[in-house]
Amino acid sequence: MTDTPSRPGQALLLVDLQRWIVELDLAPRSGQAVLHRCVALRDAFEKAQAPVIFVRYLRPGRQTDPGDEWVPELVPAAHNPVVTKNGQDAFAATGLHDILGTLDVQHLTVAGIATANGILTTATTALHLGYATAVVEDATSSLDETGHRSALQILRASGADVITAGAPSS
Repeated sequence: MTDTPSRPGQALLLVDLQRWIVELDLAPRSGQAVLHRCVALRDAFEKAQAPVIFVRYLRPGRQTDPGDEWVPELVPAAHNPVVTKNGQDAFAATGLHDILGTLDVQHLTVAGIATANGILTTATTALHLGYATAVVEDATSSLDETGHRSALQILRASGADVITAGAPSS
């Protein structure tokens, strides 16, 4: 991985890896390919004792839904903070900024689904809040490849690092 979890103050933010989202028709890679890379990222950050924060999207008008379950390979552990968002931005009305402050996070690595939606919005807010932000290109995907590529261009232009995990997908 280009950006390692060995930096002090670094955390991994895993966005919207719920079953119904991972199962969407995505591009340029499948939800399963993103999931495999996110599992490897989670394992690397946990091994380095760096925080891993999970973001969950609650669909409008729903309290819970069986499809909102985490994928079995990537269920948050008791020590992992979880924030629930009602829109695209994981910072909006979730307490994420406070959690990151409590954990003394300055460097945020972002992965998950979907690049042109929750990833773009959340990473942009992170940059505006002063976090050094990296988006893991090969641990993200979107509803279409054009949206994925466009979101990454916007993030690069906004000051985010776009990196790769380098882990093989299955």
